[in-house]
Order: sequence, then C-alpha cells, then structure tokens
Amino acid sequence: MPDLLLPVHGTFGARREDRGENWWQIGSPFYEGMRQRLPRSVSLTENEEMFHWSGENSERARIKAALELLDRLKALESEGRGYHLIGHSHGGSVIWHTLRMATLGKIGLEHLRSWTTVGTPFLRHKTRRTSRFTNILRIFLGLVLIKPAWLTAVTLFDLLFRPHSAVGLGNAHNLPKTFTFYETPVLRLLELLRVPLERSESGIRIGTFDSSFEHTSFEFLVTTPLGWLVLCLALAVIFIYLNLSVFFLRPVIESWQLWAENRLERRTQSLYSSRWLGLWSPDDEAINGLRATLDLSMSFVSRMVPHDRVLFSDYATVTLQPYYWVLTPLFNSILRPFLDNAVRSLVVKSAQGNNRPGAEVVQVSTVPWITEGATPPGPLPDWLNHRLVQDANESTRKTIPKLRGILAGPSLASGLKSWRKASSGRELIHTSYFDHNEVLDLIAMHIVGSCDAALWPKAGISQHRLELAHWLAEAKRRVGSQQFELPIARYSSASGAEKILRFPIRPRRRTNSERAA
Repeated sequence: MPDLLLPVHGTFGARREDRGENWWQIGSPFYEGMRQRLPRSVSLTENEEMFHWSGENSERARIKAALELLDRLKALESEGRGYHLIGHSHGGSVIWHTLRMATLGKIGLEHLRSWTTVGTPFLRHKTRRTSRFTNILRIFLGLVLIKPAWLTAVTLFDLLFRPHSAVGLGNAHNLPKTFTFYETPVLRLLELLRVPLERSESGIRIGTFDSSFEHTSFEFLVTTPLGWLVLCLALAVIFIYLNLSVFFLRPVIESWQLWAENRLERRTQSLYSSRWLGLWSPDDEAINGLRATLDLSMSFVSRMVPHDRVLFSDYATVTLQPYYWVLTPLFNSILRPFLDNAVRSLVVKSAQGNNRPGAEVVQVSTVPWITEGATPPGPLPDWLNHRLVQDANESTRKTIPKLRGILAGPSLASGLKSWRKASSGRELIHTSYFDHNEVLDLIAMHIVGSCDAALWPKAGISQHRLELAHWLAEAKRRVGSQQFELPIARYSSASGAEKILRFPIRPRRRTNSERAA
C-alpha cells in the first residue's frame, strides 16, 4: 500500500470542496506538481481522504482541528499505512498540536514518514503576570469561594430530595447566629428582600409557610411563589460563586497546562524532530506581522482635551468647561491608560488568534520547539528567497491598476468582492510558496528521502538541484536526521583543480502507463 500525502491548509484556507484551485485541493497546481515529482510509492490524497478544518484564526479552532487530525492519523496507524503531512501557515501549527497530543496520550505515530511546515508561525504562550505568590493567592481565593456554593448546593439537594415536613434550614443545634453572604448567602438575600425568617426548634422558618399542613419542602419549593424565589436565589448563588471561583482558578490551571506543554514539547521534539522540514522566508508577511504584535505600541484611546470653539454649537459647551478641568486629569492619567491597554490587548489577541484564558503570546518562532543552545534550521536559501520576493513584487505591480479601478467603483462592497477575485495570492510571499517549483522540489525530495534513503542520491546533476539538495541536507542535519547524507564524487577539471559534486535527488516522474495503472 503506498504512503499517503495529507495536506493541511492554514488560516482562512477552508473550503467545502475537495477540488479547486487552492494549493491543498485536488487539481491545484501544487497537487499536479507533486503528482509529477513523487514516485509510485507515495499517493496523493483522494476525495474521501481529504482533511478539512474550520480555518478560523483561533487557538481553540487549531487545537480542535488537531484532535480531529489525530483521529485520522490513528486510523492510518491501525491500517499500517505510512503517511506524510504538509501544513501551510497555521496548518503547521495544527500538525504540531497533533504531535504533542499524540505524545501526551502515548500514541505512537510509527508510520509518520515526514512532516513539512511551510510559512508556519509557531506561537509560544506564557501565562500573563504569573508568579508563585499570585498563583497561591488565586488558589486560596478560588477554594474559599467554592465553600458558599458547596453549602448552598448541599442544602438545596437536602430540601429537594429528602423528605421534610416543614421548611427549615438546619436545626436548633447548628443555627447560624447571623446571616452572611459567605456562610448563608440565600438567607442573607431573603433577609434583604424583607422575607420573614423565624428561628424555631426545627430550624429556620422561611416566610409564612404553615408546617402543620402535610406539605414537604419539595412541594414548597416547586409549587409556591416564595419557594420559587428561594430556588432561584439558591441557583443564582451557586452559579455566581462557582464562576468567581473559576475566575481565580482558571489562570492557575492554564499556567500549569502551559508548563506541562513546555515539558511535553521536549519529549515531542525528541520523537519527531528528525522527520521535520520547515520552509519559510525571512520576508514572510504573516510571520513578521505576528512578531510585530508582540511589542505593539499604538494608542487606541485618545486623550481628553477641551475642544476649540470653532463651530457655533461649540459656544454652548462653555458650561462644561469646569467638568473638563476636573475629569480630564483623571481620565488621561488613570482611566485612559487602563482602557488603552484593554483595547490594545483585545486587538493583539484577535490578530494572533489567541483565545487561551490568561495567556499571552511571548514569541513567534519558525521552529516548533525551543532551540536554546542549538543551531536551528535556517530559512530558504537567499537566492530562492530573492526569487520569491521578486515574483511577489511583480504580481503586486500588476495588481495595483486593478486595485485603483476597484476603489473608483460605485460600491465599496462590490469593490471588495471584485478585489478578492482579482487577487491571485501571488502578491504575498506567505500565500505564494507553492507557486515556485523549487519549493515543490524541496518538499518532494524530503518526502522521497524519508520513504527510502536509497533513492536520495540517485539522480542526474544540475546546479539548480545541487544547491537545493545541499540546503536540504544541512537542514535535516540540524534536526538530527542522518537519512539525507549526500555522497560525494570527485573529479578533476580542465585546469587540474579538484571539484566536488554532491548528488541531489531528482524524484522519478511517472510514465503514462504507470499513471494508468
């Protein structure tokens, strides 16, 4: 059974159809280019095998997609079928999340031959303003706030599901001396609402309910208006105190999870780093744009200043000047910085797709794991990156006249719709990687070398492929792979100087008869 090539699209790349022009769809230039480059031992994804996810710019969406992808990989593992993963943009993040989940669940992905990420910004999270003292304080407050919710829930359960001949809370031996929002929040609320509360031998009598009738507390709670009030107050108290407790405990839980993920990251790296290939440009707009959000200093809330009296209506605001004198210093020095930070945080987290509670992105990396003390793989070769930049600039130059015509149109909505049709994606490096044959060659060489190391050195020689093969071998060496060693052939040139040739892989193209088979 041939290995399966499984593409994973990135943010905003989702489509319902399996066929189309997007790079990961069947029939796209990437799809056809890989069909020509890969040997028969690797098959491309067909309709029923295509992987779909929402493509939302959200950490939750990416983690959810990783769970779905892991289910897909477990099915391939059970079949004993080899597979190769290719992720573009945050599709690479989805793959990395999947590998970490597999490591956490002790699920061996033995048949994962290779995984490639293209233009992927790996986000590293850290809990905001976390220290040991603040975590201890949050745990203390969270546990303290659980007690009122627990006591209320136990009492409510007792009244509803245990027979009582009278509506009483407690008994004569443990009656509370005072009603508080901590020990007895429901009774305190009833007291504030002027509901009669009477202490008796059987407990605390609520309202004017006559216990001489053969009614139970359950009937009182579900059949009388006062009982409905008590029931609603009890549920509200449980809900509020639980949410307050979660408010304090959630950042602590998240910080523990992030700490566990960092430890898990090292284990995942040791298992899967040698099978990884990362392709990215130092001029990638998405990666650099996300990095720019880490130290965004833009102000979103303006300072409060009195308006100059320019319009006639401005003279009617003269009476407001004393308020400006009082409020302006308070707003500009206290309220404005707070609002500005809140809005900036909201904008940054939205751009990053960071909806993890209490966490912030502290690093945008092109390598999935922490590379302290190690030499990480580098970006694409300079000459290839220069070609990507030139092609993007040329495509932008051709698109500008179309943009001018769209902006001059009668409707902004129709203009935006026309712009989406006019834009080819080649205007950005981030969305044009797969339009370059050299990128497809690198991916194909990585896949072929991962399948069978014996195929790696078998090919003719060209300067173009020689440089790509040399770069790929160095990138794989830096992640600990020994499968991409290049053999060396020596010969003497006409001048007598000895030259060294390294043999790159040129994947065998399928013949028409092989395709028909």
